[in-house]
Amino acid sequence: MEVLNVLEKKIASLIELIKELRLENAKLNQDNRALEQTNLQLHEQIEQLQASLLERPQELALTRSAVDDLIKNIDFLIEHEQEQ
Repeated sequence: MEVLNVLEKKIASLIELIKELRLENAKLNQDNRALEQTNLQLHEQIEQLQASLLERPQELALTRSAVDDLIKNIDFLIEHEQEQ
């Protein structure tokens, strides 16, 4: 009878352990889903940053060209004014 009591206690503790592990597993699954969502958001942000970095040289080239044209026009106006 004593062996049955010990066995019963062991089974009860194993059942409790299983319940705790299931709860922990559910929490870990929830955390995993949240991390996957965060990972997707970070990947999207990286892609947006990469796209903006690719556009950046083109924007700089256009800006540089516009500034160069503006300087040329100013120089032309100054020369034209000095000739008069």
